[in-house]
Amino acid sequence: MKILSVLAIFYFICLPVQSESLSILDYEERVWNGMNQYKAKNFEKAYKTFDKMSKWGDKYSQYFLGNMYISGQYVTQDLIEGAAWLSLAGEAKDEWKESADQIFNILTDDEKAEVNVLISKYKKLYGMTTQKISCFRKARTGTRLKAWGCTKQRGTYAGNTIL
Repeated sequence: MKILSVLAIFYFICLPVQSESLSILDYEERVWNGMNQYKAKNFEKAYKTFDKMSKWGDKYSQYFLGNMYISGQYVTQDLIEGAAWLSLAGEAKDEWKESADQIFNILTDDEKAEVNVLISKYKKLYGMTTQKISCFRKARTGTRLKAWGCTKQRGTYAGNTIL
């Protein structure tokens, strides 16, 4: 019995926590913080935010992460990785898909095959359906202009919880 207790303590102390809980406001705040870091050219902090939030399914983060790979901002330039993230972001917004297509069109056939493998993998893990993302155009208060945005439904996805 002591061995089981010791093993249980070891398990909970030594293994990293794989899941996280965020409120909708915390989720959105992280994304905006990443965008502000990007605009301020603090690419290291922006990358860390976009990388994490992209894996939560956030389309803005996926778009910015893809552009960072394409431009080599904080990361080694990687057109294949960049095109895959832009394509995933393109699930939500046609202009982003067009950006991915422009990069895709300059790649070799072998590179295109690599991108397609990544897109398939990322869609299963971080796509709109898996991550329960909804995107929409909505009129801004006091204007006829329509703003585009995405939201994540409350729930648990890939071990992470939105409250």
